[in-house]
Amino acid sequence: MQNARSLPVLSTEAMRAADRATIEELGVPGFTLMETAARGALAELEEWAGPSEELSVLVLAGKGNNGGDGLALARMLAIRGARVLVLSTASAADGTEDARRNLALLERLEDDELCWLDLEHVPAAADRGELGRLVADWVDGAGDRALVAVDALLGIGASGPLRAPVDVLAELSDAFEAVVSLDVPTGLDSDSGLPHDERAVVASLTVCLGALKAGLVLGDGPEYAGEVSVVDIGIPPTVLAESAGAEGSGWLIGDASVAGLLPERPRGAHKFSVGQLAVVAGSDAYSGAAVLASRAAGRVGAGYVIAFSSAAACAAIDAQAPEVCTVPIPTDHEAAAALVRARGDRASALLLGPGLESTEASDALVRELLATVEGPAVIDAGALSALAPWIEDGELKERAGERWVLTPHPGELARLTGSDSDLEDAGAIERGRALAARWGCVLVLKGAPTLVCDPAGAVFLAGDAPTSLATAGSGDVLTGTIGGLLAQGLDPLDAALAAVHLGLGAARALEASGAGAGLLAGEIADALPGVLLALGVE
Repeated sequence: MQNARSLPVLSTEAMRAADRATIEELGVPGFTLMETAARGALAELEEWAGPSEELSVLVLAGKGNNGGDGLALARMLAIRGARVLVLSTASAADGTEDARRNLALLERLEDDELCWLDLEHVPAAADRGELGRLVADWVDGAGDRALVAVDALLGIGASGPLRAPVDVLAELSDAFEAVVSLDVPTGLDSDSGLPHDERAVVASLTVCLGALKAGLVLGDGPEYAGEVSVVDIGIPPTVLAESAGAEGSGWLIGDASVAGLLPERPRGAHKFSVGQLAVVAGSDAYSGAAVLASRAAGRVGAGYVIAFSSAAACAAIDAQAPEVCTVPIPTDHEAAAALVRARGDRASALLLGPGLESTEASDALVRELLATVEGPAVIDAGALSALAPWIEDGELKERAGERWVLTPHPGELARLTGSDSDLEDAGAIERGRALAARWGCVLVLKGAPTLVCDPAGAVFLAGDAPTSLATAGSGDVLTGTIGGLLAQGLDPLDAALAAVHLGLGAARALEASGAGAGLLAGEIADALPGVLLALGVE
């Protein structure tokens, strides 16, 4: 996996460390970083809302560096022809040095007759009604200009309920349909993505400065952040890459990081040369899971899929996915394992678990296969319980040898670990990192967002999942997609990253074409070839 092609997702401390390294070790002044950040934010704002000369912008600025970014942005907007009102809690006597410097520059610009700029200092005891009337009068004078509020009140690391006058200023943004937050919306925890206050700003666009913040991906972050963009402020890629390995940090899975992983079919390819997958899945009660997983493996490019299941499940697969070869297996686990090894001897990867009922016999079958099959495997659903003895005995890491991908949802993970730990809070990244290292497996922790954890230590976060994925069978499709990519030669980490991203892409494409709450998992599988084509794979 080429991390340099992925987008760093940083915790508060990791971002601060990257800033310090750039300033102290590389000698880039903090004011230069602030100026670069403001120029990047200006470009994003104009692309999103329109040219400056067509905008009326209310800038809400605090006294810290985030406020300094807002003050610099206000200056640039005014110079470029925007009508700007700045409400700032900063003064010449407090705040950071760089923020005070930008405040002084803005005060000088206020006297420029060619700039339409008003600057108001807001004290802690500001009158709510008076501020509301000031903004209302300013809005009335906007004319045909588009109205935008810029939230630069609190930056990363802020915690606790909003205090005066920030609480009053944050509430002023509620009257604007277009709200742009710098770095993180005020009142949102930059690590967990949980709001500290019911008055937290809800942004339409969040412009991240330097790197994406973990709190915009985790928890409620996506609901508060709106559209998210990241601007380069001059921190070197090597510094950001080092920071992405810090506690609470990772990488965002995106098109750029996945496109180069996907296999291309060479001229003269045949069904066995492009990957054969052996699937042990399904049962009399849950035949559909085996159908979905097997079909997804084929849809993502595996040339030959052979499914081993109960006779009834095989009949269902034959009826719904005739492209899949089926082999009914006996209930005796040793005989079943021997049959899978014999008939699946050409398979380059193994898929275990979707729809497999967890019984003593099925658990024994899973352990027998994993102990004797040397290739990569993806393990899901009913097969995960078979790993419990190896986890308890501390054997899993040695047995897995970094060849396996585990895909538990929160309930399954809780059963394996004996803990109900939340996979969507600020600690999820570190829990996933620790478990992947302890178990020697790639972990795909399904949630919002889904995390892909490498036993070598890297953690990757998926983008915000469409709500249409909340449908039965979507996990089976994901497992089948991973299996199909493993069969084509991708290593476990790359197969997991690509499969997660392809599934999200398929769901988004289907939603764009009109599907929504009624989306079915089988449709996600059938949409995979279109996503591959969009990424340049034919």
